[in-house]
Amino acid sequence: MAKGDIDFKKLFGRPPIYASVDEMEKVITEYFEESKNASGKYQPTIEGLSLHLGFATRQSLHDYAKKADFIDVV
Repeated sequence: MAKGDIDFKKLFGRPPIYASVDEMEKVITEYFEESKNASGKYQPTIEGLSLHLGFATRQSLHDYAKKADFIDVV
């Protein structure tokens, strides 16, 4: 970016829901613990995880996966 250019990504749009990897990882772990069924087996889904994280669609989860800091968590 040249000197004097404006970074519009920082000026517009909604701020990210999760600012840190640790915060997001805690919520993901919480989801997997809650997704056990009566027999103790896990039945998690991408859609369920996305909703638990507070996203409206699973595309938001995929968008976080594109961020360098969050790639290992997602």
